[in-house]
Amino acid sequence: MTLTGDGAGRWGEVARPVDVPPDTPAAPPFVLALRERFPGVRCWWGSHTRRWWAYLPGDGLGRLIEAATPDALAGQAMRRMTPPEGDT
Repeated sequence: MTLTGDGAGRWGEVARPVDVPPDTPAAPPFVLALRERFPGVRCWWGSHTRRWWAYLPGDGLGRLIEAATPDALAGQAMRRMTPPEGDT
């Protein structure tokens, strides 16, 4: 789902296919794996920024992260979403 505005101040979610770059064939499994491991995580390809993005739920508003590759984004998400040893 994507949040979009109509120019008159009205906003809403609309379904939009993910714009996956042709050199990223492994993107769908990566997105599914992150969603499965960390419920609430949302991932997408920024067609304007040409970067991978993820929303990580958490305290307050959560956090947005971005990276150039799916692997880099997954690494960041795992570091931020996995509690340090001894905190479990």
